[in-house]
Amino acid sequence: MEQARRWVERLVARYNVEHLHSSIPFVTSDDRQRGRDGALLAARRAFYLRARRRTPLRWTGQTRDGIPSAP
Repeated sequence: MEQARRWVERLVARYNVEHLHSSIPFVTSDDRQRGRDGALLAARRAFYLRARRRTPLRWTGQTRDGIPSAP
């Protein structure tokens, strides 16, 4: 029973703290619940926009979280 509890605890921790959820724009549940998702998404958007300006031919479509191809 104790082994099963440890397994479930590790699974839940990984799911909440490490797993990037597609339904909440690829952030963790923990990031969303603690209010860190806004800063993470803003930093990601800035990163993608800089990358697109440097190499525009590489960025022909949207990114995973819907950032369009045109700046």
